[in-house]
Amino acid sequence: MIVTPGEPAGSGLDVCLLAALGGLPSDLVVLCDRNQLSRRAAELGIGDAITLLEAPQGHGVGGRGVLRVLHRPQPISVAPGRPATANAPYLLACLDEAVALVASAAAMY
Repeated sequence: MIVTPGEPAGSGLDVCLLAALGGLPSDLVVLCDRNQLSRRAAELGIGDAITLLEAPQGHGVGGRGVLRVLHRPQPISVAPGRPATANAPYLLACLDEAVALVASAAAMY
């Protein structure tokens, strides 16, 4: 399963991180900017409780605090609540890639 958290300045990263604290299926992969995700975890005060694994490595590894990430660098780093229009093409590209991965069954690695 592939998750795209959406606008990096929105709540999607928070949702993914907090869900990871509760434990996620080992086949779940988040397609986003790993650095932005890591920064957000630190801002939320949960950086030490989250382990980010670069997908496809870590397949079959799950549990509390584990999040598998397909790193896709975003053009502009943003702060929560302050989106950048320059990231719009990035967001669409992430959605397109997620759909393509699921359609090709490559998301199951």
